[in-house]
Amino acid sequence: MNTLHVIPAAGLLVPMPDVPAGAARHLPAEGAVVNDTAFWRRRIADGEVTLAPEAAPEAAPKTTKGKE
Repeated sequence: MNTLHVIPAAGLLVPMPDVPAGAARHLPAEGAVVNDTAFWRRRIADGEVTLAPEAAPEAAPKTTKGKE
């Protein structure tokens, strides 16, 4: 299943479905990676959460060619 990294809109507590008892029941302020479901697509459409910007791809290590 595809996943999304979502972040709650400022000042909102967004419930997380299917959370086991005793666990945090709301999306953390820093966001979380969640399954791409209709629930989260509705939250995005309603403006309750936003998609996190994708992390910049890691730069490939630079190699220098020297004379041997």
